Amino acid sequence: MITDVTTLVSRNPADPADVLVSLPAPGAFAAADAVERARAAQPGWLRAGAAARSAALGAVASALEAASDELAALAVREVGKPLTEARAEIARTVAIWRYYAQAPFEPTGSVHETAAGPGLLLDRRRPHGVAGLVTPWNFPFAIPSWKAAPALAVGNTVVL
Repeated sequence: MITDVTTLVSRNPADPADVLVSLPAPGAFAAADAVERARAAQPGWLRAGAAARSAALGAVASALEAASDELAALAVREVGKPLTEARAEIARTVAIWRYYAQAPFEPTGSVHETAAGPGLLLDRRRPHGVAGLVTPWNFPFAIPSWKAAPALAVGNTVVL
């Protein structure tokens, strides 16, 4: 049974003496606060437009690529991945962000013929607001990116 946890500690599974990070545990309302801040930011993120969202996602890809050696080493220390697998995950993560950097320019709807005869049916996809992500630990960069990048590309905000 877990009692009043005041500090979260992440340790290297291969060397428990190697502490990656130690930080205060979030308070009882931390998740609700994060969702509220994401909800407040979402309209501005959507209004920024496709070009701005595309540029932001592309910037994430570039930043990940620039830090790829450091991030791969971190994955080795934090989840015990072999270095080759960690490097492959980072490369895949960069590719995910680059792919979804183009998604803001995709059509947001379609036109259909009606079943009853002359006329057109129009549909338009719109962002929902805040996407809440709960992801496993085994691919700490790729799996959150598979979820966050498409959500951000179309104008949602994300809380991980």
